[in-house]
Amino acid sequence: MNVLISTQDTVFCRMLTLEFSEKGFSVLCAKTREEMETALPSAQLALIDADFLLNGGLPKFPYDIILFGYAETFDKISTQELTKYYTLVRPFVMEDFFSNLLVPEDENGSIRLRVPKRKSPSESLALDRNTHSAYYKGEKISLTQKEFSLLALLFENRGTPISREEALT
Repeated sequence: MNVLISTQDTVFCRMLTLEFSEKGFSVLCAKTREEMETALPSAQLALIDADFLLNGGLPKFPYDIILFGYAETFDKISTQELTKYYTLVRPFVMEDFFSNLLVPEDENGSIRLRVPKRKSPSESLALDRNTHSAYYKGEKISLTQKEFSLLALLFENRGTPISREEALT
């Protein structure tokens, strides 16, 4: 399986390349947008630095994209855009990263990569309190102020029963 790592951080790219190579994957590194767009068609998984999204968007890709970057970078990207990708905030622990991405493929011990599927619809939901907007899988949901407040209450307390009185206040 080919994994594309797209970042201008050469040291980080080398580190990820070593980690993936040790697990038997072929790694393609791209430092520029042009290199990324050239390598993307031959990759089955893309790990792309959020700086690329911040500076002009990402090309279409038929497989999963994992966006990685520092918290400050993610803060500059709209909530609507971020809900389209799996995100990893740097720094992250490689063992945790791979334990979530590598799954046994068969009893012979071969492994494959997978991007974890979201467990519930609420994991694809994002609320932007500054604009009182809700996004589901990158699509904006138009809500009244009252609807947004109720959704925010339920979202913040998911898994916990909310009384009718609480919901109406």
